Amino acid sequence: PQQRKLRCMVITMGGARQAAIEAMFASPALQEEFEPPTFSPGVSSRALRSSFEFFRALAQADLLPEREWKALQDAMTQHKANPQKLLECLRDVPIEFDHAGDDEATTTTTSKRRQRRGSPADLQIHYSVEMWRKGKGLNRGRSVLACLLAHLIALKKFTE
Repeated sequence: PQQRKLRCMVITMGGARQAAIEAMFASPALQEEFEPPTFSPGVSSRALRSSFEFFRALAQADLLPEREWKALQDAMTQHKANPQKLLECLRDVPIEFDHAGDDEATTTTTSKRRQRRGSPADLQIHYSVEMWRKGKGLNRGRSVLACLLAHLIALKKFTE
């Protein structure tokens, strides 16, 4: 029986590194054993300083409740010049204590639902607000968070 080719996921910021990897996998020796690699974008730790990029990366990693992300997306187009007003859009969004990814919000099985945990003070604010407040305090740890988010995004992309 013919063996299935191996699939690779590569996290990269693109550019010369991605071109070199594409060229490497285009060689006949690797084409026999591997499918063309799937590329996933990296997350720059510098980009996470911006609230817009921070929330975008969280949403791509499927870490934000859908209602919060939709409200933030709408506000991002309206408040590009004033990031301080961005979180005001959440006033009309109910605080969720559990959420599911994408269409799973209507399922009744709790195995796929994510229970929100935290201190009583954290549970009284929107998850995106909590994440932004805690994310702002990161210094060197921001690069670790960026790496973690890049891997979560890649895993989501690879399993879709």
